[in-house]
Amino acid sequence: MRDRNAVLSKLRQRGWRITPQRLAIIEFLEGNTNHPSALEIFQALKPLYPSLSPTTVYSTLHVLKELGEVVEISGGTEGNRYDPNVHPHANLIC
Repeated sequence: MRDRNAVLSKLRQRGWRITPQRLAIIEFLEGNTNHPSALEIFQALKPLYPSLSPTTVYSTLHVLKELGEVVEISGGTEGNRYDPNVHPHANLIC
């Protein structure tokens, strides 16, 4: 993921409002090397943002993927995971 301001600018250009919940998702992903799932993001942020819904997490991840700001990694039976490092690198599953 590039710097936060560039990402926010891209979202605004696409007509997305920058809500506190969406900003929290972006901040959660920034520099995150754990490749979190949508569920993990939701569970981590829900206590801080009680109005956060799984739909907001999934839709935000979807648009970030379309914008090239995250890479979706197929997690097999564990579901998809999201990597904010969009530069070519290996992701190994043990």
